[in-house]
Amino acid sequence: RSDGFNRSKAGHLNNDYEGGKFHLSSLWNDILQLSLGASHKGWGSSTSYSVKSDEQFECTDKYFANLKADIALSTVHLTPVVYWQKNKDRFEFFRGRADKAAFNYHDTDILGANLNAWCAWSLGRTSAGVEIKNEDWHCDNLGAMNRTHLSLNLEHNIAVGRFFLSAGMMLNTADSGNGYDTPHLYPGIDISYRIARHWRLYSSLNTSMRRPTFTDLFYSVNGHRADPNLKPEKMTAIEVGAKYHGQRGQWSATVYHNRGTDMIDWIIDTRLGSEAEWTSVNHAKVNSYGFETNGRLDLSHLAWQPALTLGYSFIHQKQQQEEYIQSLYSLEYLRHKLVAGLSLQPAQRLSVGLFYRFQDRIGSYTTADGETMNYAPYSIVDAKLEWRAGSFAFYTEINNLFSTHYVDFGSVPQPGVTVVVGIKVKAPLRLPPNGGRDLRYSCKHFHAK
Repeated sequence: RSDGFNRSKAGHLNNDYEGGKFHLSSLWNDILQLSLGASHKGWGSSTSYSVKSDEQFECTDKYFANLKADIALSTVHLTPVVYWQKNKDRFEFFRGRADKAAFNYHDTDILGANLNAWCAWSLGRTSAGVEIKNEDWHCDNLGAMNRTHLSLNLEHNIAVGRFFLSAGMMLNTADSGNGYDTPHLYPGIDISYRIARHWRLYSSLNTSMRRPTFTDLFYSVNGHRADPNLKPEKMTAIEVGAKYHGQRGQWSATVYHNRGTDMIDWIIDTRLGSEAEWTSVNHAKVNSYGFETNGRLDLSHLAWQPALTLGYSFIHQKQQQEEYIQSLYSLEYLRHKLVAGLSLQPAQRLSVGLFYRFQDRIGSYTTADGETMNYAPYSIVDAKLEWRAGSFAFYTEINNLFSTHYVDFGSVPQPGVTVVVGIKVKAPLRLPPNGGRDLRYSCKHFHAK
C-alpha cells in the first residue's frame, strides 16, 4: 500500500494504492498440475483516463484457475489445458461520491481450453495445437457482449549442426454473435546460425494481430466515444541481430522494422478544448524502425567483484499525424532509452548497486488544466544497498536519488526521491516426500517525497 505522492486540486492525495496477490500451484505425479490465484488492487488514477476529473479511482479484482496435464504416448506428447479467469473492475470518475449509480462496473469471465501435441522425429520436432476461448463481458453502463475465439497453430523446428530453423503459422477466427468471421492466417519464421563458439546470428519474420477489446468497441461515457466497428490491428515484424555469450559477459544487438496497419488507439482533438472526447480509432499505418543493444561485463575476478551493464534502444516512427491530435497509445513511443548499472561487492555480505536511466519520449499529454505539453527528456539515478546474514537479507533502495521532476506517460507527475527499506527471508521448508522447498517472506516500508 501507499498513501500516494500527488494531490488533486481539492488537496486530496490521489495516487495512493493498496493491493495483494495469492497464488497456489500443485503437481501430482509430474503429470497433472493445478494452479489457483487471486489479486486485488485499488488505486487513485488521478487524470489517467480524462482531464475532466483529477480524482478518478479504480479497483480491480482478478481470479484464475487452470488445470494442465502432460501426457506421453510413445513418441507423441499431449498437453491439454482447461482454464478460467474472472476480472471485476470498478471505476469512479469522481472518487468517493455517494451516488453509486455513477460508478462504472465491468465484469468479465473467460473460459477456454486448448490441446497441444508435439513429436520429435528424424527431421526435427513438429507441434500443433487448437484453442477455443469464450469471453463474456458485462457492464452496468454499456450492456453485455459475448465473443468466442478459435485458433489453430502448426510449428516445425529443425537443428542441423550450427543451423536452427523454426517456422509456423496460426489460423484465427472469432464469433461475436453473428457467426465466425473470415479466418486469417499469420505465418512466422525464425532462423539462427552459430558462427563461432560464443557468437550467434539470427533473424525472424513474424506476423500477428490483436482484436479490439470491449472497451475499445463500446466505452462511450465520461468523455469517451468508442467505435463499435473497429477492425483488428495487424503487425508484421522483421528482425536481424547478433548475440555473444562468453565467460566474462554477454552482448546482443538487434535491428528491426515493425509495420502496423489498422492500429487501435484512442485519440483526442485538442482544438475542441473542454468539449474534446477521447475517440477509439484504427490508425491507417504506423511504421517503426529501431535498434537495440544490451551488454553485461562480469569482472568477478577483480576486487569488489564489479559487474557493468549497459543498454540502449532507438525507435523512429513514420506516421501520419496531425499537429492537434493527441494519442494515448500508438503515436507515443520512447525514441531514446539509455540504461547503465554498476554492481559491487565491497564485503562478503554487502552488495552495492548504482543505476542510471535516460528516456526521451515522443508525444504529448494534456494537463489537468487542459494545457497540451510535449514530453521532456529526463534522467533518473537509483541506488541499492543489501546486507545478507544467513537466511536474512536487509536492503535499502533509493529510487530517483536526485528527486528529478518528470512525467513519463500520461499526465501524472511521477514521485521524487523514494526510499524503500525491506527484509527478505529464505528458509528451507521440509515437505515429504519431495524433500526441500523454499519458502520466501518479504516486507517493505517506503517513504516518498
